[in-house]
Amino acid sequence: DNVTVTKNMAAQGGGITNSAAATLTLNNSVVSANTAKSGADSKNGGSAGGIYNAGTVTLASSAVAGNFAGSGGIGLNDTAGNGGSGGGIDNVGTVVATNSTISNNFAGSGGLGNQEVPGHAGNGGGIYSSKGSVTLTRTTLSGNSAGYGGASEGDAIATDGGSGGGIWSSARLSVTGCTFSSNVAGNGGSGGGTGGNGGGLFTSGHAIIATSTFTGNTAGVTYY
Repeated sequence: DNVTVTKNMAAQGGGITNSAAATLTLNNSVVSANTAKSGADSKNGGSAGGIYNAGTVTLASSAVAGNFAGSGGIGLNDTAGNGGSGGGIDNVGTVVATNSTISNNFAGSGGLGNQEVPGHAGNGGGIYSSKGSVTLTRTTLSGNSAGYGGASEGDAIATDGGSGGGIWSSARLSVTGCTFSSNVAGNGGSGGGTGGNGGGLFTSGHAIIATSTFTGNTAGVTYY
């Protein structure tokens, strides 16, 4: 109880990495201002600025706020690196959050292409969930942002913005009594990258949404 995890940096899971078969419970706790490392020399940015979870994480009356996934590295002599996904949480296990807040987290942006192909944007500013399940009850997701698409020198090539400002999920998702507000999908890279979809929520998996509010969320902008 009453744990603060702040201002840490790692290649993945800037604040916390919860490995497969591990169980982590955070009560009245804060995970904030942590960073997954950005890529260097065409490498991909790290995922999970706040928490990387492959096991089981339970959040109760806690906050995951102001964390950053890594941006992709510049493509000096190769394709640029992709931005990391899951600014707040990157999940491939089980996440259960009750009476909690996931706010102002940022997925990584695609690396600049220089004279090469730019990197792709990271998805899921608040939560990125590609496997397993996420269950949210009476939880607020606000001010989270997916990553911006990359661009090349002279805007000759651009990549699309990331989707799912609040949540990106291709897995099982259950949302009850929650609020999604002022979350933003990523803008496309300059030169024609398409803006990302789902300012509040992007899902391609099995999702159940009940008695929840979506307000002021914004899809990404396409720049020509």
